[in-house]
Amino acid sequence: MNEIYDGIRFHFIENDKFNTACIAIILRRELNRNDVTANALIPKILAGGCQSYKSIAQINKKLDTMLGAVFNADIVKKGNEQLIEFFCEVYDSEDYVIQALELMGEILLNPETKDGCFIKSKIQNEKQKLKDVILSRKNDKKEYAKQRLIEKMFENEPFGIYADGYIEDLDELNEENLYRHYQELLKTSPIEIIVMSKIKEKKIREKCIGLFNIQNRDVKYPKKALPKKASKEIKTIREKEEGLNQGKLLIGMTGADTNDFFPLLVGSEILGGSGNSKLFMKIREKENLCYYVNSFIYRLNGVICIQSGVSEDNFDKTAELIKAETEALKNGDFSDDDVENAKKSLIKNILSIKDYNSGLMDFYLMSVIREDNEKPEKTAKNISRINKKDILDAFKNVSVDTIYMMGAN
Repeated sequence: MNEIYDGIRFHFIENDKFNTACIAIILRRELNRNDVTANALIPKILAGGCQSYKSIAQINKKLDTMLGAVFNADIVKKGNEQLIEFFCEVYDSEDYVIQALELMGEILLNPETKDGCFIKSKIQNEKQKLKDVILSRKNDKKEYAKQRLIEKMFENEPFGIYADGYIEDLDELNEENLYRHYQELLKTSPIEIIVMSKIKEKKIREKCIGLFNIQNRDVKYPKKALPKKASKEIKTIREKEEGLNQGKLLIGMTGADTNDFFPLLVGSEILGGSGNSKLFMKIREKENLCYYVNSFIYRLNGVICIQSGVSEDNFDKTAELIKAETEALKNGDFSDDDVENAKKSLIKNILSIKDYNSGLMDFYLMSVIREDNEKPEKTAKNISRINKKDILDAFKNVSVDTIYMMGAN
């Protein structure tokens, strides 16, 4: 990693395993309720046409000349940050990688405008599309329940904000104020350029220096997420959701130290990471109370979550069993063999990331956000060192913060 301009950093990942190169250009913003919806609109507006390619059709035509390169612009939520991401996957030759960078630079820096504003008709179109996206949140009930848990756990905090925005904000956004906001984004956002390719780094870096010389910047880096402190009392929330076929039970736990991520990860794997986990064997196999149960970690915020598909009649009993199994883990009710099996599973999954360029790019993006230069091999090594005592120490202050139950309306 090196800074090529004020707040514009270039990251190169040398990789000759794939036939395609991946390029990501990311504007980093701290999640903020006041501008989250405007931020969510900007990438779609820019991807809808620029000075040289005035429509999606023209952009796609250009991509077709690059052996069918793929381009996408979207919003990604990582911890307390809302990332505006422009991504391209292209055949890994110097000519095509350079063309992809030029296209992405054009889309980001030279949008189509009229009288110093965005194009009104395009704004209306993108606002409707974003409204449809927001309304579709509820279509995937499992994912929506996770979002509701986080929203409730982190009320009035950045991590609780929906990164794709809010319908009630859309009316006040127009071609004028959105263009001003776009200019503000270019001026103040840290920009990360990540390129994974077999091409010589120097050539790619020099091209980026030529393309992304954005002047008069006043960069504001997002504040790092801090782990949520353990709650003194458990918050229980019951909600009804129309069209729900299967009840959703989620439990969010706090009090972890993000520096203890690797023992937390191994402990979470033992608790609910596989078909041999404590939760699966107890609640799914022995008690037959749920359709699925698993645990996972939001690394940047130090939150451990357990999710389960369960009949509403069994919400309370299942929640109590989950809490009991978590306490058993904290009290050391697991073996050294459990630790070794969990580590083997995690290491296998981590190293398999190297077989997929999109997964590898996401891994390195997280490393950029954390600023730790971590690689899959280093992660695997860190996991391999964990022992039972490490897990007990990491979990000693972990406690249930919120129990969220989503039932049928």
